Amino acid sequence: MPYRLFPGLVGWAVALAVFAFGAAAQAQRMPTCLTVEISGEPGKAAHRIAVPAFRALVRSELDRHRSHVTRSEGCSAEVSVELIHVGSHRYVTARINWQVPHRVEVEDDDLPAALGELMTIVLHNDPMRLRGPGERRGFQAGLRRLKRDSVTFWGIEAFQLVGVLGSGPESVPGFAARVRRELEQWHVGVRVSAAFRPHPLDEGLELRLVGNVSFELAHFFSGEANTSGYFTGLIGPEHHWLTGPYRTEPTRADDVNSTGLAFGLRGGVELFRFTATRMDLFAQATIPAFVTSDEEERVMKRWFPTFSAGAGAMF
Repeated sequence: MPYRLFPGLVGWAVALAVFAFGAAAQAQRMPTCLTVEISGEPGKAAHRIAVPAFRALVRSELDRHRSHVTRSEGCSAEVSVELIHVGSHRYVTARINWQVPHRVEVEDDDLPAALGELMTIVLHNDPMRLRGPGERRGFQAGLRRLKRDSVTFWGIEAFQLVGVLGSGPESVPGFAARVRRELEQWHVGVRVSAAFRPHPLDEGLELRLVGNVSFELAHFFSGEANTSGYFTGLIGPEHHWLTGPYRTEPTRADDVNSTGLAFGLRGGVELFRFTATRMDLFAQATIPAFVTSDEEERVMKRWFPTFSAGAGAMF
C-alpha cells in the first residue's frame, strides 16, 4: 500500500536538504570586530580600569559564546561596548552592527556579571559555562548544577510515524511539543506527541491515532559544537487507537483502544546549537510494554511497535 506508507516523504526530503545546507552554512563561528570605550568623569571609578584590561575582559566574555569569535580584520559583525560612569552608578552599553544598543547597570561592583548578561542579550544566545577547579561532581552535584545553570528550551516537531499491521505498513503524520532543560552535553525533558489520520480509509484494519507523553534523557556527542549528534532514552504512557473489521465477521467493525507504558530510543542531529533557534533531525523507535487489542479481541490482539522520523525546532 504505497499511498499509506509514503505520504509526505518528498516534503521531508526537501526539509532535510534545507536543514543540512543551513548547517554547513553556519558551521563556523562568526568573526567579530570589537570596539571598547570607557567614558565618565576623570578620576572617577570608571577610569580606575584601564582600557586594555577592560577590552581583555570584554573579549573573554564574547569568546565564551559559540556564535562569535573576536578578530581584528575580515569581520562579519561589529560589536561596540562602552563602560559609562554617571555619578555613583556605572553602566555597560553594547550593540552589534546597526541594532539598537542595550544597557545594563553594574551592581555591587560586579563588572563580569554585568558583561555576561549584556553579551547574552546582544548576541542572542547563552555562553558556554565554565567549571571551577573545585566544583564537585557526582549525581547530587549534577542535579544542583542542572537546577542552577541549565537553560530551558521549548520546541515543536513534525514527523511521519510508521507501524506494521496485518495488511502491511501504516503511515500517519504527527506533531509534538517539547520542553527541556539543557546543561552542557545533557538534557532532561518532557515530550507530548500525537500521530493521527484525520480521515479513515475504510479499508480493513487501519491506524487512527498514536498518542504519547514521554519523559526523556538525552546525551549530546559534543557540548560545544555548533552541530552535534545525540541519542535519547524515553519512557511514558502511550495510547493506540485503531479501527477495523472483526476477524471472524468482516462485515462488522469496531474500534480498538489500548493504553500502557512504552519505551523509546531516539537518535538525531541538532543544528545551529550556538543560536537561540535550533533545528533537529531525528529518527525514533517506540517499543510498547503492552499488547494492543480490543476488549473481546475480535478485531486484533497484537504487539504494535512504531518507528518515526521527522524534524523540529527548539526556541
